[in-house]
Amino acid sequence: MELGRIYRKTSETSYALGASLTYELLITKPEIVLKVYFHGDFKKSDQFEQFRQLCHEHDINYENSDKVINRLSKKENCYVIAEFIKFIDDINTDTNHLVLVNPGNMGNLGTIIRTAVGFNVYDIVMIRPAVDIFDPKTIRASMGAIFHCRFTYFSSFEEYIDYCSKREIFVFRLNAAKTLSKIQSFKYSLVFGNESTGLPQSFDDIGVGLRIAHSCNIDSLSLPIAVGIALFAFSEL
Repeated sequence: MELGRIYRKTSETSYALGASLTYELLITKPEIVLKVYFHGDFKKSDQFEQFRQLCHEHDINYENSDKVINRLSKKENCYVIAEFIKFIDDINTDTNHLVLVNPGNMGNLGTIIRTAVGFNVYDIVMIRPAVDIFDPKTIRASMGAIFHCRFTYFSSFEEYIDYCSKREIFVFRLNAAKTLSKIQSFKYSLVFGNESTGLPQSFDDIGVGLRIAHSCNIDSLSLPIAVGIALFAFSEL
């Protein structure tokens, strides 16, 4: 396996771009880290010794290479990158789930993962077609939250329902009759559609339809904002 190559969806590895993401990865899942790359300027910082010690502690190779850093990141302020093996951590069928039907934006996906973990929802379901959760753009937008969550891709919503145990399904639709309010549910799945197209009409008869009330001055909320509001409403925090 050749390390330090430009990321492709078919790659066996991905990258945590930046010091904060690399630190989160080294703390939470050091066993999947193959190598850490440092920019020359980072060696002058107070953090360098802490990162070096973590690499030694977990027997992780590291390299000082401005060339690799510049090749893998388009951000000028990126001084640390961790290369890690893509991990499989399937959803827990007995917990609450966030279900994303055909998510199409990697940055949005990362932001949503960060929000979900912030509200103690650690199981993310994605219905294909869907963006790549391991793309470095998704990893970066999650701010390391992805290393705390479980996720599974399904070919269809029906396949997901067959896989999971009995639970309440809440489907977020603009045409739903019921407005979101503070809801208590023992075990649930919150279902959201694509950023641009929403959910197909076939979801009109699935579960409990909910909409998030907002002023008439906008057509809809952005997907990450809508997901955040819903997670808060269902949260026990």
